[in-house]
Amino acid sequence: FTTSHPRDMSQRLIDVYASTPKLVSHLHLPVQSGSDRILAAMKRGYTALEYRSIVRRLRKARPDVSLTSDFIVGFPGESREDFEDTLALVREVGFAQAYSFKYSPRPGTPASVMEDQVDEDEKAARLDALQALLDDQQAALNARPGNEPRWDGPYLRKSVPPDPWGKPYQYRSPGENGADFDLSSYGKDGRPGGTGDDADITDR
Repeated sequence: FTTSHPRDMSQRLIDVYASTPKLVSHLHLPVQSGSDRILAAMKRGYTALEYRSIVRRLRKARPDVSLTSDFIVGFPGESREDFEDTLALVREVGFAQAYSFKYSPRPGTPASVMEDQVDEDEKAARLDALQALLDDQQAALNARPGNEPRWDGPYLRKSVPPDPWGKPYQYRSPGENGADFDLSSYGKDGRPGGTGDDADITDR
């Protein structure tokens, strides 16, 4: 699996991280908000404390597990205090990467007709603050020994987790001049889909 709803993260599933070494040390676990009030309004089915408990138990089972997540800022009724609760959760948990967005109304959804819609400028400011914090965490993770990107001729080599399926990673990201780059994992033998010890980014 690549994504699990926090309410589905049973202790039995968490225990698999302790008992199954071949399970990759990564989990995408969307939290959306760090405010219990907003989580209830979103009908997420868990509290911020329960999410923290899942993270604590995951890291006890697999200390090196990396977590990524999703966030929505500016959900109707979100106060400054609610948003600060989200920032506090991010600081406490520490994420390798996250997808974060401003709330936008969708016709026909209950949230679209809720009162206390957050001002667009305020949503943008909150998103900027959240993304700055997430970027700092990602930069700190990348700066750990063994994770430092290094230029090697025309390539950027970067340490990546092993590929459990023996297939090349395929990521796409914009280059400095808007060109697309592919990221593919290579093993020590130089062939794609090896141990995933390093990766090459090449201009396509």
